[in-house]
Amino acid sequence: MYAQNRAESDDMFQEICIQAWRAYPQFKGESKFSTWLYRVSINTAISWIRKEKKYRLWDRDPYIGP
Repeated sequence: MYAQNRAESDDMFQEICIQAWRAYPQFKGESKFSTWLYRVSINTAISWIRKEKKYRLWDRDPYIGP
């Protein structure tokens, strides 16, 4: 849903897995694991989109236009 194509979706999934692996030691069990994983996934996807949007703006040639 957050990716524009299959390759971007695969890259985003890999980044979500990495972020979940890194964040797991901070999981305190105060919520269900699925809820915690959902939040990690959503936050990673939003960060991914912001980062990609920034790179897309930098990649545009100012003489050619959008």
